[in-house]
Amino acid sequence: MTTSISNDGFLRIPLLRFTRLQLRHLVSGVDEDEQCGAAPRCGGPTTISGYTEWVCDTEPGLSIGWDWVLASDQGIVVWRRFGLPRSNAMLTDEMQREFGWLPTLHLLANAVDALSWHEKTRNALISRNPE
Repeated sequence: MTTSISNDGFLRIPLLRFTRLQLRHLVSGVDEDEQCGAAPRCGGPTTISGYTEWVCDTEPGLSIGWDWVLASDQGIVVWRRFGLPRSNAMLTDEMQREFGWLPTLHLLANAVDALSWHEKTRNALISRNPE
């Protein structure tokens, strides 16, 4: 099955082929605090969130990005995907029929959740913002 890009900018890719692709980290960043310059209250809750973008060396190129948030789970800090990913991919079945936009985003979200992205994202942020 082939991968093609159409006039609408989507990279049509069969789901089975997508599951075999190796994504690699491209860039990550931390969102700027949106409190309009107000200092956080001492002891008050804070949120750390950001974004990450991953690519695959396909021809044409595949890109998938998502937002993340650091959350506390029983006193342990965990990285979680926040919202649905963004991508130029439109997943298809073996007959090259599109799954549709929302089902594609949910399939991509499942793929992101199965990906070990936390450590690479963390390391990229540290190297971007050394102390």
